[in-house]
Amino acid sequence: MYLLVVLLTSLIFPQFENKAQLIEIDVGSNYPTGLYDKYADSGVSFRLAYSKSFKNNGLFKWQAGAQYIGFRSDWWSDSFQGTSGNALMDVDIRNYEQGFVFNGGVRFTATNGLNKNGNFRPYVGALLGLAVFSEKTSYDWGDDCSTFGFFMDVLLDSDYCDDNNNTTDLEDRTTSPVFTLDIGTNVFFNENHKYGIDLGIRYNMLTRLKRPDTNLLYDQTENVIDQISRYIEADYYTYYIGVSIKLDPIKSQQRKERRGRGKGKLI
Repeated sequence: MYLLVVLLTSLIFPQFENKAQLIEIDVGSNYPTGLYDKYADSGVSFRLAYSKSFKNNGLFKWQAGAQYIGFRSDWWSDSFQGTSGNALMDVDIRNYEQGFVFNGGVRFTATNGLNKNGNFRPYVGALLGLAVFSEKTSYDWGDDCSTFGFFMDVLLDSDYCDDNNNTTDLEDRTTSPVFTLDIGTNVFFNENHKYGIDLGIRYNMLTRLKRPDTNLLYDQTENVIDQISRYIEADYYTYYIGVSIKLDPIKSQQRKERRGRGKGKLI
């Protein structure tokens, strides 16, 4: 079915024969599809993607990029206590979960667009990569350095201020292979197609997300205790919007040639 869609797209949309390059920078919202032990909250997401056509085929591209996913983030304040029981300092504490997805794969784009002027270009991308999820707790107790001391540090590169005013503890980290599906479109509003809008939906499927705790299952009929798998499959949807920046390979090559002609030989 997937190959059929690609074949029909290649027949319907004529393609430019150059190595079209595109950069997409997006912001969006991430939504998990299930209730997991960790990394199960909706949050903000940022996406960066670079795609480039294969030689003499503007429809098929390779794509690589990265995505940041933010999950739960809790803030509160506490105080460190001295030996006498008196508070020494206030501490701002933040516990948060986050994820990074790095992937690459192939992409199919209607380069000339639906109306053959290149202004509306739908695409489908299939990617494989690695996801790194982590839970961290940061502690920030500030400093009493004055504004003058801050500028002394910046201007003179000195240690006028004590910069040891925060620390971060790693509570949990897990990695998993990830399959990613991108479905979206680039929308351009002028003839040069230099800048446009990127709209789309991303589906991430993690195939080996580690459970934070060991889970046991008691079977009353067999009177045995089995350990539930230490790994789960987790799916996430991301709705994103951003900017598309087209890189012109022909003009880039012409600039390189002009620079090359401008260099003379040394005798």
